[in-house]
Amino acid sequence: MGWDEPREPNEARETRETSDEDVALVVDQVRAGTDQESIVAMLEERGVERMQARALVDTVYPQLARVAEQERYTGSALGPGIAGGLLAAVVGGFLWGLIVILTEYEIGIAAWGIGFFAGFGVVRFAGGAKGTPLQIVAVLSSLLGIVIGKYISYAYFFKQAVEDRFDVDISYFDSEIFRAFRENLGDVFGGFDLVWAGFAIATAWQMARPSGFMSRGRLGI
Repeated sequence: MGWDEPREPNEARETRETSDEDVALVVDQVRAGTDQESIVAMLEERGVERMQARALVDTVYPQLARVAEQERYTGSALGPGIAGGLLAAVVGGFLWGLIVILTEYEIGIAAWGIGFFAGFGVVRFAGGAKGTPLQIVAVLSSLLGIVIGKYISYAYFFKQAVEDRFDVDISYFDSEIFRAFRENLGDVFGGFDLVWAGFAIATAWQMARPSGFMSRGRLGI
């Protein structure tokens, strides 16, 4: 073939190695429910050699299927998820309250951390399962943790003030503390508290949200 002769379309086509963008394409298409052959064809259109495209899809597909299977929600995951959420709420709330007591300063971002802790606890105890019921549990757990943290710090300073003034010893669970806490919720939870609580709710919800991949059966594996 002479130098001036045009190359055939197949000869002119260049191929390349797969990239992170190609992996992202496969992930997005699996999430959208696209079949394997169609994804291979998309990769070929992007310049990936067919054998490499097939190898990439064959590698990523099963991995995403395993993620989908692990995240699949069943009723049996709800009980452990609730237990994990309650544990996270108690531990997270206690730690936040303790930080406030020790520093005498309320670090609002710690409330955000309770949302992460609650979401993590729910998913971990649920065996990796995710779904709307567990998202609701995570959100409620994060709110409970924030209330617990608020109550612990409130009860400590309330108890301290009463004991200093009246020289009496009262319990953290004294009915008067509960009543004062309930009646002063508007003062206990200020504007910034609501903002951090909002971040905590969003984080807890996202932590227990499924990735969007389908189960093995629907993936055809």
